[in-house]
Formats: sequence, C-alpha cells, structure tokens
Amino acid sequence: MTRRSSMTRGWSIAGQLFALQVLVVTLLVAGGTTGAVLLARADARDAAAEEVTSVAETVAHAPFVAEALASPDPTRRLQPYAEATRTATGTDFVVVMAPDRTRYTHPNRDLIGQPFLGTVEPALAGGQVVEVYTGTLGESVRAVVPVRGDGGAVVGLVSVGITTEAINRKLLRQAPAVGAATAAALALAGVGHGCSAAASAARRTASDRAR
Repeated sequence: MTRRSSMTRGWSIAGQLFALQVLVVTLLVAGGTTGAVLLARADARDAAAEEVTSVAETVAHAPFVAEALASPDPTRRLQPYAEATRTATGTDFVVVMAPDRTRYTHPNRDLIGQPFLGTVEPALAGGQVVEVYTGTLGESVRAVVPVRGDGGAVVGLVSVGITTEAINRKLLRQAPAVGAATAAALALAGVGHGCSAAASAARRTASDRAR
C-alpha cells in the first residue's frame, strides 16, 4: 500500500508540474504569437505602403499618362491601362484623376467621373500622400502622387491602393505557420514531461528495490 501510495503521489506531482509547464508554455507562446501578429500586421502595412507608392510613381512618370490627360477623352485611353496595371501589380485600385479630383479611371466604372475620396493636397503641391483611408472600396493603404506636364506643372494625380481586407487575407495565409509553431512548442513540453516522468519513475523504482 505504501509503495502504491508513493507512486500515486509521485505521478500526481508530476502531473501537476506538467500542467504548470503546459500553462507557462501556452502563455509564452500566446504572448509571442500576439506580438508576432502585431509586428507582421505593421510590417504588412509598411510593405503595402511601399508597394502602392512605387506603382503610383511608375504610372505617374509614364509619358503616356500625361499625354492621355491632355486628350479630349482621358478615360478611353487611361482606363484599360489602369486596369491592366492593377491586375499585373496585385493592387486593388489604380485611379488617375484630374487636379480637381475627378476620376478618369476606377475598378468600378460607375464611379468614373465622380470625385476621388481622400487626401490630395500635398500631391497637388508636388509632394506625395501615403495614408490609410476608407474610400469606396473600404479601408485601404494608398498613395497619391502628382502627374507633371511638359512644363513641370501638376496636370493630374495618380492614386494606387491595397485594401486592408487584402492585407489581412495575406496575414491569414500565414496563420498555419503560427499554429504549427504553437503545436511544436506544446509537443516539446509534452516530450519534456514524458522524459521527466520516466526518469522520476525509474528513480522511485530503484529506491523501492533498495529498500
């Protein structure tokens, strides 16, 4: 009876230690995962900002765009180009507009001719805008840059954006890797407990035999 009670107490303590170990590991992994997700989200937004700025600058500097803006029907020439660029770059919108915000291009053709929503003043002054703004397609990370004519005057604007929803979808695709890391950490904790329990049982067996 004494030997059985000793083993029961021993396993009970080992079980408690294992539960504590799992709790600690889970909390550490959860904290680390939360931090990693937040950092990944910030990194994803920064990467999106760099991407949309690069695409917008490329479009704005294309001589074809300034020429099309000066034509009688800018939309006819610019809409196919903007949509092809959007598809090729994986962005959610490429909007070319007049200085007064009138859209000449948009993924939703019904919105062409309507005013662009967002900050444009710095771009009209020759700079650029990078912001998170909720527009017709929802919240997005977007850039707005000027299009200059032959004399250097701002003759139009280009805005390129990636929606927050698209950024979040990209982060969700990384979730299985985070889950695998969590499972691996818990599995290692279980292996550690198993080894510890086996060693403890062996010591108890040897001690009982010595008696």
